[in-house]
Amino acid sequence: MATLALSLAGQVVGGAVGGPIGATIGRALGALAGSAIDSSLFGGSAAKPAVAGADIRLQGSSEGAPIPKLYGWSRLSGNIIWATELERIDPAATGAKGTSQPADTPEPTIVANFAIGLCEGEVHRLGRVWADGQALELEGLTWRFYRGSETQTADSLIEAKQGANAPAYRGLCYIVFERLPLTAFGNRIPNITVELCRVVGELEPLIEAITVIPGATEFGYDPAARLRLVSPGTTVSENAHQDPDVSDWTLSINELTALCPNLKQISLVVAWFGDDLRCGTCTIAPKVEAASRTVQGTDWSVAGLGRSDVGVVSTHDGGPAYGGTPSDAAVLAAIADLKARGIGVTLYPILLMDIPEGNALGQPTYPWRGRISVNDGSAGTAAATTELATWASRYRAFLLPSDSLGARAGGVDGFIIGSELRGLTTACDDTGAFPFVSAMVSLAADVRAALPDATLTYAADWSEYSGVQTGSEKLFHLDPLWASANIDAVGIDNYMPMGDWRDGGGPDAADWDGPYELGYLDANIAGGEDFDWYYASDADRTAGTRTPITDGTYGEPWVWRCKDLVGWWSNAHHDRPGGVRSATATAWVPKGKPIWFTELGCAAVDKGANQPNVFVDPKSAESGVPYFSTGAPDALAQRQVLRAALKHWAAAANNPASDVYDGRMVLRTTLWTWDARPYPAFPALTDVWSDGGNWATGHWLTGRLGSAASDELMRAVAADFGVGLDTVAAMRPFVHGYVIDQPMTGRAALAPLLDATGLDVHDTATGLSIGRSDGRDPLVVDDPVADALPMLSRRRPDPGEAIGQVALSYVDRARDYQAGSVTAISAGSGPLDAVNAGLVLDVFGARDTAERLLAADLARPDGVEFVAPPSALALEVGDAVEVDGEAFEVTGISDGVARKISARSIAPDIAVTTIVGRQAPGGSTATPRAVPVVDYAELPPTPDDATRARLAMGAFADPWPGTIAVTDDLTGSRLATLPANAGIGVLTAPLGSGGIFTWDEVNAVELTLYAGHLSSRDDDEVLAGANRVAVQNDAGGWEIVGFAEATLVGTNAYELTRLLRGQAGSDFAVGATSAGNAVLVLDAQATTLPVPGAWVGTTAKIRSFAGPADASGQLAEVAIGLDPLLPLAPAHLRAVRAVSGDVALSWVRRSRADTDSWAPDDAPLEVTPEAYVVTIFDGLTAIRTINCSAPSATYTAAQQAADFGSLPSSFGFGAAQVSPLYGPGHLSTATFTA
Repeated sequence: MATLALSLAGQVVGGAVGGPIGATIGRALGALAGSAIDSSLFGGSAAKPAVAGADIRLQGSSEGAPIPKLYGWSRLSGNIIWATELERIDPAATGAKGTSQPADTPEPTIVANFAIGLCEGEVHRLGRVWADGQALELEGLTWRFYRGSETQTADSLIEAKQGANAPAYRGLCYIVFERLPLTAFGNRIPNITVELCRVVGELEPLIEAITVIPGATEFGYDPAARLRLVSPGTTVSENAHQDPDVSDWTLSINELTALCPNLKQISLVVAWFGDDLRCGTCTIAPKVEAASRTVQGTDWSVAGLGRSDVGVVSTHDGGPAYGGTPSDAAVLAAIADLKARGIGVTLYPILLMDIPEGNALGQPTYPWRGRISVNDGSAGTAAATTELATWASRYRAFLLPSDSLGARAGGVDGFIIGSELRGLTTACDDTGAFPFVSAMVSLAADVRAALPDATLTYAADWSEYSGVQTGSEKLFHLDPLWASANIDAVGIDNYMPMGDWRDGGGPDAADWDGPYELGYLDANIAGGEDFDWYYASDADRTAGTRTPITDGTYGEPWVWRCKDLVGWWSNAHHDRPGGVRSATATAWVPKGKPIWFTELGCAAVDKGANQPNVFVDPKSAESGVPYFSTGAPDALAQRQVLRAALKHWAAAANNPASDVYDGRMVLRTTLWTWDARPYPAFPALTDVWSDGGNWATGHWLTGRLGSAASDELMRAVAADFGVGLDTVAAMRPFVHGYVIDQPMTGRAALAPLLDATGLDVHDTATGLSIGRSDGRDPLVVDDPVADALPMLSRRRPDPGEAIGQVALSYVDRARDYQAGSVTAISAGSGPLDAVNAGLVLDVFGARDTAERLLAADLARPDGVEFVAPPSALALEVGDAVEVDGEAFEVTGISDGVARKISARSIAPDIAVTTIVGRQAPGGSTATPRAVPVVDYAELPPTPDDATRARLAMGAFADPWPGTIAVTDDLTGSRLATLPANAGIGVLTAPLGSGGIFTWDEVNAVELTLYAGHLSSRDDDEVLAGANRVAVQNDAGGWEIVGFAEATLVGTNAYELTRLLRGQAGSDFAVGATSAGNAVLVLDAQATTLPVPGAWVGTTAKIRSFAGPADASGQLAEVAIGLDPLLPLAPAHLRAVRAVSGDVALSWVRRSRADTDSWAPDDAPLEVTPEAYVVTIFDGLTAIRTINCSAPSATYTAAQQAADFGSLPSSFGFGAAQVSPLYGPGHLSTATFTA
């Protein structure tokens, strides 16, 4: 194992147990000027050796620390290998997304440049990153990751700081942070931990094609992160559940491509929905999860249909039974993304049957599409023709928009025209023909016209592709389709049985070691059930009574063997109507077209190989477990099936070449399946995705790739220690990861794996092997030799020493690699044995391991010692021997005068069942970005600043982003910081006009608040300024309303009564006010600032930023009017006609500088010089204005005669105070009556 040397020389020192990593650890930590770092700034003290299974991981800067070696997945803390002095950044220089500081914040930002060495390379995947235990959002930060290749170059920052001789750290996986802001971490370098994966298994490099689901997800395929706007200010993530700035699709596909270096093709599954198993009445249509949904930046649309044009999926357990059909825009974006990555795309439209529980049709709940067929009694009649024609027309309407989608994407590599429609393709009419097969031939021609360059196929069910069989009759019903000029490959969803294993023995136990043995699985690909033999009944299956598959009459057994792909593909097909071989072959050309496994998969369930097609989904009538399965999760069973299948078909001996086309029989194997929802968000977020509970035993490879079977892992470990292994058995548990973080021997490195699996190392004639003796074919020792020793001694363990409980600790990947613990308890009593697995497991593997350890201890094997006779001199450790009729495993050999053999009894293979419990909750999920509602209300000035209007503002967001920065968009200057949700909302009913000088007992403010609470107050408190809300009128102005009574009438809904209208000089805004208008509660949560004079009479552009991660913000254009600044309308207007006919007009001025004093003095003069304008009205028409400098004026008799022809008996008049800056203020009017 290599070690870190943090010295001036910058060289790696120390022995490399597993070979040198080839890295040169550069100068660091005080070795260079400008590159020193104070150890007090580290997130923790110098690193100590990690304890496998422990929760605490502290990075350090220790010279000579061993460099960990990673196998599979783990979370590593690493060692700081390079850093500069901390930098102090002035506030004006900051502004990086995720770390921005207020421009007017006096505190500078402290940033750090440093590199953390993580493990030996080459690593395949960087997953999540944590800082001080919290998820670190990398978007907006400057960082670089180096996988630890032998060709990686020096980091640009390190090279800039240290010059041309900067180290490249080749062979070392490390991460560099450049100018990481430390404010959130107390101005110290945080403890960084990183999720990594180094692929060591053989499965991942074999994967060249895979399907991507869920197929039913409205925006789950969109590479752009989307927010769902639930209500004003309230957001939830639509498709970014693990990182708020990175879509689920992007994270998931990034991981898939990183783990599978040879991935070439993705089949993108897109689902529409059927609603009836009777083809003549079944409709096919896209559906959505909800009838109403707002997603920021996009709208749902499929085939020209909008959300309101389609139906909603049914509900199950209180939520949608499925996701909605993917939006066309999301599918197109996904295809473009895959193409940009250099990955070919096959478009895979499928049908999901949305037939809920308790449906009126009496049909199975959420059934398989393969059950769609003609009505009972229609098969073989003319009615079938009509029903299938109706279906074909509807199916065409479903499929053609999908091929159009492929064309809009600029073409796709492949297109699947149907999937597992077994009940339809096998339905015949009254002539014995198969109408839907003919319809598919025609449909393929139409698709070919739209996608001339795509490879077209039909994904036949594995029980369907080779023909339909009834008794001794066999018809190759799909051959017209396979032979069609527009079909390029024979598509098979390959879920053929690959095992017949059962606990406690069974027909295969005599020849094979177990269900995980690759040789056993391989032998069942072109052999075993449905090849060599079949079970004639369920009773035969239970008893293991197998009937050979033969064809005595015609010598073509491949006709009846659905697993005999070579026979089916290589030969001409002759129908067997009535059991008689037709003299004329079908249109199929032997070896004429390649086979595509459009799907090949296996559920991660106990004995999954027995029935790879079976899945667990409690809502579906199809839910079940394989034959003889306990139903326990078993990811190892899944992985072994896939390894065996891919290796089998990769071998030329199993996959013959064609002499018709250039290629082999099986040209593509597409695994089922990978999910666009990233692990561990899926399956952990069951409140978001209802199928999360199915993951544990499902077909998903998500969350499993990058992990390893025990044989893969042990071979990788041994190879790193320079040791080759001959044979290695695979045994549970399925290991997600393993880290060697200390120098040790190869034997010690393998010990945790051997202990967990119960396997042993055997030294055989062909090399070291790992397995367990099963007692088969033991060497019988019936003549032990005496040599001054007992011929045979036997030791039996003391039953009282047996343990009663095993507590196993492990690293739990599903819970962000925190320490997990499970306890297995026996029926009897006994002490507790605490065991540290030292492995990264899931809870199912941990339970399984704990129960196996307990069972093994309870078995308590006997020990024997004997002197070997000459016939046993060839015995080696690990061999099986039979002594006195009992099987033992040789555990030790001692050569002296005689060869002494030590052995232990072979414990039976104890089957352990782990029932699926509640999935351990995952770590914290990403908080979605906030899209706040921010209200800006221009309000009149206050008495202490009577010349400047105020701008009140408040915001609501759920989730709250921490703070909301409000800035001038023109200058970028910070105007305000909103620290918390304010009381904002909307009116739910119109607000009528009311008087401003008395309590308004007539009107009520009816509103809904997004956040906050309102309460009633005493009249005196309200008169003193309590309980104020700003209400926006229809013209855009804001009236300040006081209220004494607040009644809660619904959820966040209030009715405010006993009102004071037009408060604080806002009476000009009393007017028409409609439902839906904004309301802002003027309390401590609302922020108010003076309006700059330059804004008056303009539209201010104000941008608000929802937290430090919001780089773009929301722009609001706020009209800053004159109304709040204009002099108030005068009060107490009077008009008195004198004897001369003159009318004396008077009024009392009002002032915003008035502090509501009860003194009899006039209100303070707000504007100078004092001036007024009086307007005379004839009806509604202004006919004269009079200017004056005091709150009085005279309308002379001569002026009246000039305006009206004589002295009028009545007229209207108004007075307004004049501002020298803004002109006439608000007008107060009255009527003179003689």
